[in-house]
Amino acid sequence: MRVDGDTWDITSSVGATALGVAAARATETLRADALIRDPFAQILVDATGKATGWERLVAGDIDWPDPEAGRIYDRMVDYQATRTHFFDEYFLAAAAAGIRQVVILASGLDSRHTGSTGPPVPPFTRSISRRF
Repeated sequence: MRVDGDTWDITSSVGATALGVAAARATETLRADALIRDPFAQILVDATGKATGWERLVAGDIDWPDPEAGRIYDRMVDYQATRTHFFDEYFLAAAAAGIRQVVILASGLDSRHTGSTGPPVPPFTRSISRRF
């Protein structure tokens, strides 16, 4: 949970959540039958400069001690791919219907609007960044 005055980086708090989502998108992108393609997801996972474990999940370099853990990760990947596909289709339909601006709240670590296909729709992003 975020509170006033807290601090975080890419491997903690909301940053860790963003890495998990990016890892799921990167994993889906590597599948031959991928539902979505997110070329920026792997870049975000690799950009930490730290061994977070997410990079190993994307590479498939994990020996799961419990097979159920691997199935849970696969379901997370499926969920993120389905969710991303749904939102991509929704926004493409909105753009086709004449909507010319999209507002993305809490967009600090979101890269989807930079890589989506379809008519150019300028995103308006609002996020609370960590202050230095």
